[in-house]
Amino acid sequence: MALQGFVESDYLAAKLAALQADSATATDWAGKTTAQLKTFLANVGFTPESHYQAYGWAEGLAPNDLFNAAEYKLAKATDMFNKGLEEGGTAYATVADALAAFESAWDFDPYLHYLQYGSAEGINPSNDFDESEYLASKLADLKADAATATEWADKTVDDVKAAFAAAGLSALDHYQAYGEDEGIAVTEVPADEKVADDGGVEVPGETFALTAGADNFTGTDGDDLFNANLEINPSSGALDVLTLSSLDQLDGKDGTDTLKFVTDGTALPAADISNIEILDINSTGAVTADVSGATISGVTTIKAKATGAAVNIDTKADVTSVTVTGTAAAVAIDDAGTAATSADKIATVSVTGNTGALTIGSDAITALTLAKTNQNATVTAAAGTRTMDLTLDTVTGGTIIDNTATTLNVNTTGAASTGMTLNAAAATSVTINADEKLTIADVKVAAAKTIAIKGDSAVTLSAASTVTALTSVTAADSTGGLTITPSLGTAIAFTGGSGADSIRLGATTKAITMGADDDRVLLDATTTALGTGGSLDGGDGTADVIAFADADDATTASATATFEGTISNFEVVELAGAAGAGVTVDLANLDDITEVKMSADVTQTIAVDNLASDGTVFYTAAQAGVTTVTVDGAAGGAADWLNISFAGNAAFANAGITAANVENLAIDTSDTDKDTTDADIAFTVTTLTAADAKTVKVTGDAGLTLGTFTATTVTSFDASGMTTNDSDGGVSWTTGALAGAATINGSDGDDTFVFTAATKAVTVNGGAGDDTITGANALANVINAGAGDDTVTIGTGNATVDLGAGDDTLVVGSVATQTSSITLGAGKDTVDINAVQGSAGAYLTLQDIAVDDKIDVAGVINGAIAGATLGDKTTLGGAAGFANYIDAIAAGDGSANSVDGWFQLNGNTYLVIDNSAAATFQDGADIVVELAGTIDLSDTTQAGGVYTIV
Repeated sequence: MALQGFVESDYLAAKLAALQADSATATDWAGKTTAQLKTFLANVGFTPESHYQAYGWAEGLAPNDLFNAAEYKLAKATDMFNKGLEEGGTAYATVADALAAFESAWDFDPYLHYLQYGSAEGINPSNDFDESEYLASKLADLKADAATATEWADKTVDDVKAAFAAAGLSALDHYQAYGEDEGIAVTEVPADEKVADDGGVEVPGETFALTAGADNFTGTDGDDLFNANLEINPSSGALDVLTLSSLDQLDGKDGTDTLKFVTDGTALPAADISNIEILDINSTGAVTADVSGATISGVTTIKAKATGAAVNIDTKADVTSVTVTGTAAAVAIDDAGTAATSADKIATVSVTGNTGALTIGSDAITALTLAKTNQNATVTAAAGTRTMDLTLDTVTGGTIIDNTATTLNVNTTGAASTGMTLNAAAATSVTINADEKLTIADVKVAAAKTIAIKGDSAVTLSAASTVTALTSVTAADSTGGLTITPSLGTAIAFTGGSGADSIRLGATTKAITMGADDDRVLLDATTTALGTGGSLDGGDGTADVIAFADADDATTASATATFEGTISNFEVVELAGAAGAGVTVDLANLDDITEVKMSADVTQTIAVDNLASDGTVFYTAAQAGVTTVTVDGAAGGAADWLNISFAGNAAFANAGITAANVENLAIDTSDTDKDTTDADIAFTVTTLTAADAKTVKVTGDAGLTLGTFTATTVTSFDASGMTTNDSDGGVSWTTGALAGAATINGSDGDDTFVFTAATKAVTVNGGAGDDTITGANALANVINAGAGDDTVTIGTGNATVDLGAGDDTLVVGSVATQTSSITLGAGKDTVDINAVQGSAGAYLTLQDIAVDDKIDVAGVINGAIAGATLGDKTTLGGAAGFANYIDAIAAGDGSANSVDGWFQLNGNTYLVIDNSAAATFQDGADIVVELAGTIDLSDTTQAGGVYTIV
């Protein structure tokens, strides 16, 4: 059985390194490769995996790079030790004792223990893989993915863990099998939770268990642990008796010592505590800890875990770091009990999961981490030169205030943060390092001269209400893209990065240089020219956009070459707002841009002048006015192209597009949300006027409806490149009086093609959808319906029809003068005959009728046909011909109630319906249908004029 999570390349590399490091084998294996090692193992009967299972694990080798046996065993031992303490027991005096107990109980491969038990228990496989953070990252990914967001909206990390377990996967296995390809982040175990890298025990000192009485303990030179757990109340039986009291005297001596105080919400007692560096408080309620008094000294780190209640921590000069976790409500942290003492030492604060406001008073604070919160955070510190490193992890709101820090660095980690306001009034420079996506609701940095964006994740500044001193914004070191929603001041310079940046400007007087990706610059309303010295460089992208918030401004800006002289390297001009009058965009005066995008309803007519051949008009919003496109040089050209694109997550209509002298149209559609379950998305062009169009090519993944497109010159209409999903339609087009033979190729969606007005034969090739194809004319059309449940309508012409697979319907509107050949194909098909023969020899030929196919003549019979089945065929003498047979069956009186019959002749079978009183077959009244081959129709059923082949 394969070992879950075994990575052959990792193991071979580790084994080879061990051989090359071992003096006994180093010479033999010097310069050898893992491929040679694998061959060697094979020669002695091992695969890399079987060798690991037999020997490798015992040699201390790992099955993959993210598992470390020594670190895992120590993490397991630490968990065993801590659980004993949490439960009020003293099962293991030290972590070393717990480790010895584990190794005694489990003398197999530690990796097997991790797979069977450890992952479920939340034990990290190594310091390099934090199980809890990986589960949280996977949950965030599921909530962010549109395909899974609804299902996982209210679920938790425990649900992710349960899903992994149900699939038989540990967190590490999931990462190796799926998560790495999905881009799920792997993070190291936090520094304060890591076990010793060398596998040693980090608590080499002694462990002291406090009692409800007066304790007097003196530590060792090592890292001692003082456990102040709750004891059972003998009166009530409840676990609510504190073991730390004001009577206790605790001296940690040397080493890095820890006091673990477990409380039900009672404040930290004023015990005599000295030389204990770490105070770890775990409360089932509030946390109140004042370590600023004279009886407590030497505490440098405070860790506090609260449950649904407030945290209030007062410190003095020794404390440099405070960490708050759990489900704390409001959190207050004050250095020396006041905010203004010169001896402040708290430099680092980390708060996770608080549901109330956070306040910090410390002149020394330089690092603040906020995680999984949406609450306000306020730092109060004396004025002076100070850098604040602010780290955000899944922060979803609140206002963060530090009005005295002179430099602000914002870092994102873990998962995306959004919706917070940053207020740093004294910061002269602001740097954002985006390792995860960040959206800031508002930036208030009155003194900041520069804002720099760095990192590989997207950053959005939704508002910048206070940037009084700002002179430059740079994203030169950003690869994730920067979006600035408010308009930059006219005196602010901007430099873009290699991500897709988006900014807004007025009549800037500065150099604006976008970056390497496809960027967007939106110009404020009334901006028709840049200020003195201003310039816009779109950068190195291939679809850089210059957008006008007021479409009227595009008319003014492109009326002369003045504006053009201040812009460069833009490929798209965008009309992003309504206009007050008809809009004219002259691309000859807009840096020869080759695409015009309409992202809002301009509400007026739009004239796009001097668009290069193969240029594009692109719509992401409905248009009430008609767009008239003039392609440069098209009047004298013979092979001009115009690209027309539509994109959106909902259907919309365009009033019209006019393109004179253009021979080729390429139309593309895009359903931007890719939802396969929502309503059909089909974009509509109410009137498409392109009188010279010969070729129309349609691509994309959303439907297209051409309301009126009557160009007579079209010879090719090809939608075979469309890939519409199950909820999006195909193409709908009713042709004009096509003057030449034409070919229409459908999409894989549900297409509708009507070409009754054509004057020359049309060939239609349907696609995979349920198509509706109508050619009710007198031409020799060729129709290949393709897969799907199609409906095909033909007229009086000599049509050739192949219905293809699916349960199809053929509607015969007329059989006046010619014979049509019909191939039904697979499926349960219906031939619906709505007209009788107009002349001798004009009838349908059905090539491959089969069981369950139907012939429907209900619309052209008289009264009711007698008989539930056709019964015996009509048989005449050997000299009888076709006319003799149809006359014989039509000899009765079918004028009141039609009469049916059938016969076989020359290897084919014929169904005859007599609708007249005449003694012979009457063209214009009676019906005959040819069925290719000799088919026994005697058991064919009839009900209401519908015949079903059995």
